[in-house]
Amino acid sequence: MTLRDELTVLAEDARCYGDPEAAIRTARRRRIVGLVTAPVLACVAVAAVLAGPYWRLATGRAPGEASAGTDLTAAGPAPTLREGAAVGRAAFAYTVQGRTWLVTRDRHRYELRSASPGADATSLSPDGRWLVVDGQLRDLTSGLQRSMQGLRVLAWSPDAAWLLVEDAHEQYLVQPARGRIDVVRSATALAVLDDGTVVSQDDDGSGSPKVATLGVLDPYNGAELRQVVVDARGTLPGQEAITQSQGVSQVRFGPDDQVLVAVTGGSSGSHSALLVSWRAPQRVTAIPGADGNQRWLPLGFDDGAVLMKSEADRSPVELRAWRDGQSSLLFRLPPGSAVLPPGGVRAS
Repeated sequence: MTLRDELTVLAEDARCYGDPEAAIRTARRRRIVGLVTAPVLACVAVAAVLAGPYWRLATGRAPGEASAGTDLTAAGPAPTLREGAAVGRAAFAYTVQGRTWLVTRDRHRYELRSASPGADATSLSPDGRWLVVDGQLRDLTSGLQRSMQGLRVLAWSPDAAWLLVEDAHEQYLVQPARGRIDVVRSATALAVLDDGTVVSQDDDGSGSPKVATLGVLDPYNGAELRQVVVDARGTLPGQEAITQSQGVSQVRFGPDDQVLVAVTGGSSGSHSALLVSWRAPQRVTAIPGADGNQRWLPLGFDDGAVLMKSEADRSPVELRAWRDGQSSLLFRLPPGSAVLPPGGVRAS
């Protein structure tokens, strides 16, 4: 600041203060603060420049792991998922032309060289934390691994705290976080709930293929704790059904006491599944099986919505979130892709 500038400031301060001596004292303080502040700011700026690269390295990913985005129809090579690597929670896995990729929730891709989502030994937990692959239960957030050799995954609890598996002789309940495994002593289970109880097929005696009765059992003594009856006689028309001679076609349990029941029979473009709320009063919603030239296949649940696979002949596969009769696009995949969803035990 020049002498002329300082005199100008003094004159302005004198008018404000009405006391020339006070104006002079204020000007001196400003000059001292200015002399001290400028070097400090310069040091901060230099420190920020020097720290910048280290900050980015601490929070960034290794080269070649750039975000894949949501359109994966022409995605190129991806890094291999290394044993013991912590890559974050997964959104889904998909396979096409014999190669399999894991897609994380932050939209990074990793190739699973020795796995196929179509195999019963490959599964992904509903929260995307745990991946069962090549006989190993892998924590994708920490790199922890537990052996699952000889076990086939049947179902996850909606909160991913329990895993129902079987071998050639028994069914077991696994707690992935604790590493605990217990034998299931009840009737054959087809699902496990958040409290560790299991679900089995009951004979409802109605004789209607549009009615399914499920029993909630204590897995250790087999006692039936309650029954849940899914009655779709007022929802499904014609020959559409939810049970066959061997029992309920397929069920997937989700958050907030929701269950997704597969629908069979009917004509092309009819319903593909029922979304049922267990809470009273029970709500039954039929999900369409087609929209125009696109076919819809419900895969499971994702963040409270129904995860749908939408595809048409020789067209890209779309993953959509279906909620209240409306769907929103999540990802586009190459034609013919088979998808392993969160909570899935096989790809579709």
